[in-house]
Amino acid sequence: MKTDGFFKYGLMDGLFYAWCASFTGFITSYFLKCGLSASALSSLLAVYMITCFAGALFWGTICDKLKTNRKVFLASFSTVIIIAGTITVITPVDVHLAIILYPLMGFMLSSLGSNLDAWMLRSFNKDGSMYGKARAMGSLGYSLTALLAGMLINNYGYGIIQILQITAGILTLLMAFFLKELPFEDIDRKKTEKGNTRLLLKSPLYLILIILLFLGGLAVSPVNNMKTVFIQNVGGDVSMLGLDSFIGVTLQALLIFISGKFTKIPVKVRLLIMSSALMIDMMLIYFAVSPLMIIIGSIFWNISFSVMLPTQREIVEKNIDPSVRNIAHNVADAAYNNFSAIIALSYSGILIDTFGVKMIAFTGIIIMIVAVTIETVLLLKQDKKEMIFAASL
Repeated sequence: MKTDGFFKYGLMDGLFYAWCASFTGFITSYFLKCGLSASALSSLLAVYMITCFAGALFWGTICDKLKTNRKVFLASFSTVIIIAGTITVITPVDVHLAIILYPLMGFMLSSLGSNLDAWMLRSFNKDGSMYGKARAMGSLGYSLTALLAGMLINNYGYGIIQILQITAGILTLLMAFFLKELPFEDIDRKKTEKGNTRLLLKSPLYLILIILLFLGGLAVSPVNNMKTVFIQNVGGDVSMLGLDSFIGVTLQALLIFISGKFTKIPVKVRLLIMSSALMIDMMLIYFAVSPLMIIIGSIFWNISFSVMLPTQREIVEKNIDPSVRNIAHNVADAAYNNFSAIIALSYSGILIDTFGVKMIAFTGIIIMIVAVTIETVLLLKQDKKEMIFAASL
């Protein structure tokens, strides 16, 4: 893949995540400003995550059946832009209608990131280094837009995000329309028809990945979705939310850009780093007395994500049958972003109302201790087997 090809795909990814930053990055604080309570927002997000999980499974299957990521992305994202624009305009007038539309948008939105990643990986012939460089532009687009949007909202109000959404959304669609898509791999049709989902169960490493992603998402999803509440709880404002995203995701972009070098580190060690960094994030947020500690915590979350994303994609590409790779990517993403969040958000609002906002960070610490323990045991068992094997030689 030539450099210009990598840049074009990276630019499309950057524009897409710029749109995400302008909408998903601030929609929770927007709902709160329009009168939604923290507990009501938590319940809404739980419903949103249910539809996201359903959408991830549905659209991943559609991509595999139709053998296209590009066409599905164009149709889904076009619909998402319309729904998101409607939500932004209608929320101050009728928040109840916005609440109805928000989960519907989640169904359409949830698989778009996985869709783009699968499209790029195929375009780069599974070259993890090229993928990392292109995907880094997505993180950079998110961080720059989050910083800009935070400052603009603080000075001019939430109406400004409509301009950012429309601009980033239209440019993303134009890039997706003109970029080409390489054909899917040839697969055994008879094998595919026997039951796609059972092929996901054949890789023990993939199953371990799903468990760890679920635990990570269970810990971090209520914290990230309620980040506005955490920042305001220690004296910050909406501009701090933008700065928090900018600093953390800029680091994420840098790490993902060089993620091709991560392949030298054993996969199970990378998974341990992923969960350990996330546990530190939870600890910093729990003990936070200023917005700075929350921002530092976000840095550790972005370190975790920067290790997780390329490792997750690598595990799927190397261990999962080609006929179900799109659904495998979507299931992995849904385990971290949606399924775990459905459970977490169903109780986080109650925890906040009963014990205070820090309780969900404390719960996250306990969950991540479990994840780190699982990974440590797996590493110790692997080392023991290697020692036995070496002694037998």
